[in-house]
Amino acid sequence: MMNHPCSALPKKPVGLRGAGLLLLSVGFAVWGPLAMACDTPEDPVSHCAAKGATIGEAVPCLKSTLAADEAALSRLVQAAQTQAKQVDARWPKVKAAPSLALSTQRWRQYRDAECQRRQAFRAGGNHPDIAHYSCLIEKTRQRIRDYQE
Repeated sequence: MMNHPCSALPKKPVGLRGAGLLLLSVGFAVWGPLAMACDTPEDPVSHCAAKGATIGEAVPCLKSTLAADEAALSRLVQAAQTQAKQVDARWPKVKAAPSLALSTQRWRQYRDAECQRRQAFRAGGNHPDIAHYSCLIEKTRQRIRDYQE
């Protein structure tokens, strides 16, 4: 079972490091929304079931969980973009901002394609939409962990 991306969070905000050369303090603007997204347990289906969601209510609950996790990821990406611009201003040849933009675009394409593949292999099974949203949440939480490292 995969660890929830929030399980390794320290008790206070941390900075993001870029190219090992620049440290940017993130503060509450990133930390608060990330901590709020971390209020949900590791398994999103169990989280929705614990809230009393029936099978019919599971998809809206999973969509809400995904939205919270994507908002947390968005804050981390915004902080990284700010930092990348600072790195590029100091070291233009590094091209941190374009690299970050390309990485973000390709990661989203990968996540969506991988979850689509998983859903396709569940065709004919029970509730493939639940598995699809669970996959999107899992991959988004993995990306959050990537930004935490």
